[in-house]
Formats: sequence, structure tokens, C-alpha cells
Amino acid sequence: MKYYPKRLASVGAFLLAGALAHGTIIFADDFEARSSGDLDGQGTWTSPSGLNQYTVETDGGLGNVIIGGGNQRIFTESGSGDGSSPTFATFAAESHNQIFVRFNYNATATSGGPFFSFRLTDDDGDFNSTLGITVQNGQLRPRSTNASGGITQLTSGVPAISADTTHTIVFMAEKTGAAGDNFDRVTAWLNPALAGENADDLLAVANLSGGVVATADTGVSSFSAISFQKGSSGGQAAIQLDSMMVAIPEPSVYAALLSLGALAIIVLLRRHR
Repeated sequence: MKYYPKRLASVGAFLLAGALAHGTIIFADDFEARSSGDLDGQGTWTSPSGLNQYTVETDGGLGNVIIGGGNQRIFTESGSGDGSSPTFATFAAESHNQIFVRFNYNATATSGGPFFSFRLTDDDGDFNSTLGITVQNGQLRPRSTNASGGITQLTSGVPAISADTTHTIVFMAEKTGAAGDNFDRVTAWLNPALAGENADDLLAVANLSGGVVATADTGVSSFSAISFQKGSSGGQAAIQLDSMMVAIPEPSVYAALLSLGALAIIVLLRRHR
């Protein structure tokens, strides 16, 4: 029997490309199906009272600036928030080695006092055991917290983020194996070219350069909520959010990767005969 290593390699590359392109959505909300008014209590959403309260609106309170996902989005007004009361939505606990998150973000200010955090968490959205991002001092920063609330975040070489501009933010939570079965790394991208509003595009972002990384053991092996909040100090920005999605690679990814490994073995065996 004749073997064709180049052909096998081409087939393998095709399988790998296909494997990396497919994902399963485990949570998504573009707020089009939500009722106008308080977000709290709609679906699995919990949003506190006061200036950290998000409402579902058409114009976001900042004029009719469409930021993706249709005509509706969520909005919180300017002013100091309650740093201990996040807004969060729950989903079935997910322990996949990679979890991808994307959302659209627009704020009236991003530098100086304003602070905003968006993260994956294992419970009701507190600051312990999380992976995600912060917007602070005009920067998009990847951020990890451990089980005691200790913070690891990257503050140098990170992308600048502008006020009054719609940004697409993507981050990927990972288990590298360095912390056993716990999540221990987050990679973040600002306005990545491939971040469309479907799971395949979201997963493809992992192949792009330009991601910024923070690494720390979160102490947890699964996440079951997305959570966000603004800071409690004065001068916090008005914020609009939309087009949220959480996705994981499909199980078929692994089957394709195994097939690719088998093809590689065939090539190597043929070369050594």
C-alpha cells in the first residue's frame, strides 16, 4: 500500500482547522427578549438596586447608539456603584478546559477613577475565584483572583480602551494543568477581527495574536456565572453592555484532534520504514 505523507498532512490540517472552528454556546443574551425596565429577575439575572442597577433600554440612556445584538441593551447610569453588589447571571456549571466569553461595551469614561470588571465566577459573582477583565485607567486588563480574593492582573503592554466608543471584548479562561484541574489563566482581546456573534467566530479568536494574559490559580475547576460591576468610588461612568455570549469547544474537537494524531503517526511510521 502506498502512503502519501503530504496528502495526509493536508487532510490533518483540514481536520484541525475544522476542529478549532466549532463551539457550543452555554449562555447568550442580546436582551432583545427582555422587558424594558429593571434587569433584575429577568431570566437568571440578578442586579442590585441603586447606581449598580442595570435596566433594559432601547437607547441605553446615552442616545440611540446601537452597540450590537439588535436594538435593546442594558444600561447603568453614571455615579458611584456598590462595589460589593455585582450584577450576575447563572448557567449550568461548566468545567471545560477552555471557556470563551464575549460582550460589547460602551462607557462615558474609561480613564482615571472609573472602574469596571467583567468575569467568570463559580457562584454569585463575588470577587473570589474568578477569571476575567477590568477596565481601569484607560486600559483593558486581564485579571484573575484566587479563592481568598488575591488579585493578579496585567497592567503593562495592555490595549488602551476609549470612552464613548463601542468595543468588543473577548476573554478565554483556561486550565493549563499547572494548577491541577483548576482554572489558572485568562487571555483577553480588544476588538478582535474574528469576534462575530456566533460560537465558531468566538472560538476562532484563540488563534489570533494580540491577546494579553494573567495567570493565577483560581482554586476552582468550574464556573457557573458571569458577573460584572463598576467601582464604588466617585466619578464612575455610565455603561452600556450588549451581545453577551459564553461558549466552549464542541466535543467533536477532540475526536478531530485524535484523528489528526493518528494521521501524524501514520506519516511517521511510513518515514521510518
